[in-house]
Amino acid sequence: MVPEPPPPRGSDAEAIDAYLQANRTWLREYRDSWLAEMQQGLLREKMALFWHNHFVTESRTYRLAPYAYQYLTLLRTHALGNFRTFVREIGLTPAMLIYLNGTQNRAGNPNENYARELLELFTMGIGHYTQQDIQEIARALTGWVVEHATLSSRFVPARFDNGRKTIFGQTDYFGYDDVIDLTLQERARETALFICRKLYRFFVYNEPDEAIVAQLADTFQEHDFEIAPVVEQLLSSAPFLMTPLSVPQ
Repeated sequence: MVPEPPPPRGSDAEAIDAYLQANRTWLREYRDSWLAEMQQGLLREKMALFWHNHFVTESRTYRLAPYAYQYLTLLRTHALGNFRTFVREIGLTPAMLIYLNGTQNRAGNPNENYARELLELFTMGIGHYTQQDIQEIARALTGWVVEHATLSSRFVPARFDNGRKTIFGQTDYFGYDDVIDLTLQERARETALFICRKLYRFFVYNEPDEAIVAQLADTFQEHDFEIAPVVEQLLSSAPFLMTPLSVPQ
């Protein structure tokens, strides 16, 4: 389907009801078609599932099927691409901005939800940052809104906190892109290990072989956070080849 925005404000009840019914149908069709493609055993779809469980959102929160379509398209596009680019783009999708309250994050009233999940779940994991880092990152991520009429996110300068922030011991006038770059610069090893450990658990076994995880992390860093070389190395490893059921069901 071609994503369609909801009816504009002031539309009659009949138009709204028709859109809501179509929206439910679209969501169901996305789910069913994705399940069908995953059953074909395509690596891209398995990786999209992995990232769906990593960069979690819920359609019942953002509601609009076009946002689910954008989100799933992004998962597929970057499933084996560059992790830095992936992290940068996932945080600006309407699905994620709505789900983790990014649209409520503004200068003078920062919302810490996305900042916390960015560190705890999406990059380095618990134990490698402080509460101050979260607070300052939240300030740096201010300014983004979702426009339902255009089904897109947009930066609003008036909502952005343009003051100096101190993150991971570095102080500057940080903004959204700076946070992603700084995270993968200052916590590169922690992030590489965290992601590679999750990949091992997904494809091989719940108790990771830390020696192999470290080798995968080396590859991840050496290739500037490209995902494909890591997956190729993992799928060629002895633990994977010896695993009867390689992908959790």
